Amino acid sequence: MPRSWSVGMGIFGLLLAASSVSAQELRVYTRTVDLSDSKPGDEGRAPVVARSLTLFHAGKVYDYIESLREVTIYDPAHRRFFVIQDSLGAYAEVTQDEVRRFLGLAEDKVRELTGDLVRQPDSGGSAALDLLQLQLRPQFEVRYDESARRLRLQAPRFQYDVVCASTPQLAAVDAYLKYADAIAELNAVLHPHSLLPGPRWQVNQELRQRQMLPVSVRRRMEYGRVSDLQSLHEWAWKLDEHDRKLITHWESQLSPQKLRPMSFKQLQQSVLGGGLAQR
Repeated sequence: MPRSWSVGMGIFGLLLAASSVSAQELRVYTRTVDLSDSKPGDEGRAPVVARSLTLFHAGKVYDYIESLREVTIYDPAHRRFFVIQDSLGAYAEVTQDEVRRFLGLAEDKVRELTGDLVRQPDSGGSAALDLLQLQLRPQFEVRYDESARRLRLQAPRFQYDVVCASTPQLAAVDAYLKYADAIAELNAVLHPHSLLPGPRWQVNQELRQRQMLPVSVRRRMEYGRVSDLQSLHEWAWKLDEHDRKLITHWESQLSPQKLRPMSFKQLQQSVLGGGLAQR
């Protein structure tokens, strides 16, 4: 039986392969392509804008983005993240409570901007206002095609299109979606152009209710300039030797003897100052 499943055979692969898998081990390789300028039928030529490797092992999640030389380690048992930045020779630790405190500040700022736009109805900011309001109070029309395993969340100017796959290993679904919720929070306060987590939480909740995993997630936004991104997930239920070596290496880096510790605030300032690219 093949080791991994991509979009083409993910629905059957996930269903058949996960019957004996433990949620302690899970591997997800993700390619994100930019479809913003693609014409119908040309999606296969869309440029790849990001690649990531996400490994679930021994209760932790390791997420590696090669282009940024960034590793995020999520430790749900201790409700914390470690973010390793090789380009800075540094790492930061932040708790989920601290992330949520920063998230609350970000939401307050979005409410302030929303209020400013409401008070200036002739400022030409209707698209920006719609996007800000959607992030604070996401409201989607949800449709699910059982035969195609396709989930759609639709709002004016904003939509998600998700190809889903079922698996009898519900622990894998729970583990992945718990991580997806948490990383959406972290990204919102670490990377300046990320959305607030509310819209993605809605997607995760719909997947959770159906006990499904995503094979592809396409997000299209039409607020002035079109943004159309699709993430393609390849799933595997076993880590290989290289995966394990990566985990051992990343864990060994969490030491002042290897990398310079920095506060999460310092990490945020490095990102905002252009020291790091957008995730």
